[in-house]
Amino acid sequence: MSELEIPVVIMAGGSLKPDMAALTGVTNRGMISFRGGTMLDAIVKSFRATPGIGSITVVGDVPDSENYFKVPDQGGFVDNLFGGLNACRATKHVLIAACDAPFVTVEGITDFLANAKKLDVDIVYPVVPVEECNRNFPGMKRTAVPLREGTLTGGNLMLFKPEFLHGQKDQIARAYGARKSPLKLAGMLGLSVVIRAIITIFIVKGSLSITPLEEAASRLLGGKARAYISHYPEIATDVDKVGDLSTLQ
Repeated sequence: MSELEIPVVIMAGGSLKPDMAALTGVTNRGMISFRGGTMLDAIVKSFRATPGIGSITVVGDVPDSENYFKVPDQGGFVDNLFGGLNACRATKHVLIAACDAPFVTVEGITDFLANAKKLDVDIVYPVVPVEECNRNFPGMKRTAVPLREGTLTGGNLMLFKPEFLHGQKDQIARAYGARKSPLKLAGMLGLSVVIRAIITIFIVKGSLSITPLEEAASRLLGGKARAYISHYPEIATDVDKVGDLSTLQ
């Protein structure tokens, strides 16, 4: 792998919720059937076809394959993230992906990588106008936030600088641990940002822009974070609810 190639870490750890497992007959999300293979097969195929992609590492209890290097489930998201990162050769960037976004395309990956690298920051996270997701995937509901730039939903890719990740493991673990605690998040993001987010979601829609959220995320994670507005809804379409399974037929 050359220094210009970007390694990919696909997060496939953890187990499905009982209702999803009962309907799909599998316990790992990546193993859900999709177009004659699995969701994991589909996303690996897209990455292998994308110019500039280097090694592909899958973290989770999935079958061995000649198409990727496997790292066993390390027991939690943060440990899985660093387990996958440690398996990659050192490069300037590493791309993190979810295993449950089977619709992702070569075009969407290429567009995100090209624009994310230009930003030259520690973390780049794609967001997509939710109306584009609704138009292309009408049966799937997305969580979205009404900002000045539009009503946006999050994607299933992230571009990181590995040296940043290695230096911020404890901070990332704290941020991940606080994700479901509003009080902890308020303390880490800043109360003013939380209040403005509440106002923009429940009172004056679109009153908050991306910039203060980027600044808050940067403080939270200990590095410079930016969002990239993508117009490829496939990268923001993941299968994580029972109702989403019908889109796989």
